[in-house]
Amino acid sequence: AAAAAAAPPRGLDALPTALDVLRASPDRVYMTGSAALDELLNGGLSCGAVTELVGRPSQGKTQVCLSCAVTAALDGRRVLYIDGVAGAGRAERIAQMMAERGGASQQVDILTAMGNVDLLAVHDVWAALDALQSLLATPSVPYRLVILDSVNVLLQPLLQYRGGGTNGQQLIAEVANLLRAVAARHQLPVVVTNGVAGNLVGGEPQLGTTWQHCADARLYLRRVMNGEARRSAAGDARFVDGDNFGLSQAPGSPTAGQPANTFAVEMQVVKHPKLPVGSFSRVFIGPAGLV
Repeated sequence: AAAAAAAPPRGLDALPTALDVLRASPDRVYMTGSAALDELLNGGLSCGAVTELVGRPSQGKTQVCLSCAVTAALDGRRVLYIDGVAGAGRAERIAQMMAERGGASQQVDILTAMGNVDLLAVHDVWAALDALQSLLATPSVPYRLVILDSVNVLLQPLLQYRGGGTNGQQLIAEVANLLRAVAARHQLPVVVTNGVAGNLVGGEPQLGTTWQHCADARLYLRRVMNGEARRSAAGDARFVDGDNFGLSQAPGSPTAGQPANTFAVEMQVVKHPKLPVGSFSRVFIGPAGLV
């Protein structure tokens, strides 16, 4: 009788324990190509998880995505790059990064690596949904990294149309759920970029409360002015308006330790299942991408 009373309810006896789930979950990461960023992310981009890069325009989000794609492609991994802004020069920038890393003597290898990156330009949320649904429905995909660049460009109009009604929120939730499902089913990293609501870069990402829980990890990016002092660990975690948010080089001398022909980006953890909120690092982006 005592044993029967201790038995789990019918239908629940086959549920996995927390230990079962932990043992079955591969704790794999893919390196980004930047030692500083990999260290910040506890090794790199987590497989089976969604990592979100958040920041104002021209902070380096797309450059980080392209650099991660190049790192994966040169390592022989297939990448799906879903471009929500259909930006010009994506393929040319990928080729430049590969050439800078590999050199002219490895031209054949670079051409092979270029074939590892599939570029998909989408112009509305419906095209993005089709791509994500196809990924989820495919039992085995060739990709080991999926990137959705500028999700806010695709989804923000849903909030503005008729005040962001129920249908818009449902579509945002569907995209968020699909991103997480694709990452979990195929055990690959998914990287998305998003804008920032309000004047503080330390504020909330765009797309409202429906989107808040989409990402497993969220990083804020801020481009650093030349000569700007490195923040201390006790410094204000929020980044305020007035810093160099343009593409041009800011006046002043390069930051100490900054490689030539690069610009600095400060990246701060604001959400992560394993890392303390507020952790930050400074990375550099140049012709070869992340350095």
